[in-house]
Amino acid sequence: MQLGYDGFVLDQDKKLKLDQPVDRIFDLVGAATALDSMNNLKPFGIASITGDMGGVWDIDHFDPVTAIPNDRYMTSFASYVINEKQLNDLLQLITDKNVDVHPVKTFSLKQLPEAHEFLENQTKPGKVVILP
Repeated sequence: MQLGYDGFVLDQDKKLKLDQPVDRIFDLVGAATALDSMNNLKPFGIASITGDMGGVWDIDHFDPVTAIPNDRYMTSFASYVINEKQLNDLLQLITDKNVDVHPVKTFSLKQLPEAHEFLENQTKPGKVVILP
């Protein structure tokens, strides 16, 4: 696909509904589904456990040796951890390459239902911003 991913997979009762293992998983639900994501990877697959949408903040009794299948990799990303040099390098890259970083769409807080609908039907990558 042009957007850089093959498709979306929804979870049902915190379990992915896949016919076969996959190479990469970008898990926005977080700790609630992280172990299931790991178990749906092909050998040498990578799961980025990034979100907290599942309302669970940690994995009870997590032992990475037994929880992560052999030859699979778990990574994470947290936007609240900021490295000043990396941020400055990113800003310089945006300037040097003329990268358009404007939001795809902006909504007011009163338009939250419309914003949610837009996100569900979004067809191109980019940030959507909600303003007070």
